[in-house]
Amino acid sequence: MLLKAGKTLCALLASASLMSAVSAQTLPLANEELDVGLSPVAPFVMIDGEFTDLAGIDVDIIRELQRRTGFKLKHNRFHIMGFGELLDLAAAGKMDISAAAISISEKRAQLFLQSPASFRSHAVVVVPADSSHQYPPPKGEGLPLLMY
Repeated sequence: MLLKAGKTLCALLASASLMSAVSAQTLPLANEELDVGLSPVAPFVMIDGEFTDLAGIDVDIIRELQRRTGFKLKHNRFHIMGFGELLDLAAAGKMDISAAAISISEKRAQLFLQSPASFRSHAVVVVPADSSHQYPPPKGEGLPLLMY
């Protein structure tokens, strides 16, 4: 999850670690409206029906941040878009929070405040057992990949 640096989100991150038994009057972002951008990437952001029923790991995290800090969604909605557009708008400072199974990287750390990891991936590449491809491939050779 990417966050726009600034006073608002520093308060959001700090208060996210507070206990959840806080009254609505003491929530640090109770009067704030934030632009939250999402890109559909299951199981992190999933859309059911007419873009009105969102679910997923990142959606649950954002809703919990709302509950703990009191911020509201600007225009009472998430901004749904493609992954590239999401990162471009986040880099331009037009999204307060962006989420879509965004991996943590040093390059992104130069542009964004990144939340702690919420998911650990152990992605693998598989080939048929009788394949002539070796892993790791011999030096200088690439391994052909099929992406579905």
